[in-house]
Amino acid sequence: MTSSLKRIAEKIVFIIEEDYPKQKSVTGSIQSIYQLANEIVESGEVAKNINFKSLVRMFADETTHYQSEIIYLLQDLDKELKKMNIKDSLQHFSLNRTEENRSNLLPDIEKWTLFVPIRWVNK
Repeated sequence: MTSSLKRIAEKIVFIIEEDYPKQKSVTGSIQSIYQLANEIVESGEVAKNINFKSLVRMFADETTHYQSEIIYLLQDLDKELKKMNIKDSLQHFSLNRTEENRSNLLPDIEKWTLFVPIRWVNK
């Protein structure tokens, strides 16, 4: 886990505790965001795949705070997690290629795994 990932998660937890103290215990996007941020702060990991765009949409619909700092922090969190995922995937990818096919000079495309991040588009 990177320190910037933890820092972003800590900011999210702080904002929710300050601005949405009652909503953090009610089922909804704020509770989901709060639990996700706490999970990152405490363990440094995210145990499941998160659709950040959907989470941001739900948050904006529930709160009508379309310019909330939480939205921008979730975007930053998504970017950091994707950076980590790409680095891990590339290391795994290169190790698999050298260990599995040392004698085979022709690449077996089905064994190649590479994840490409989806970019956020600001309009």
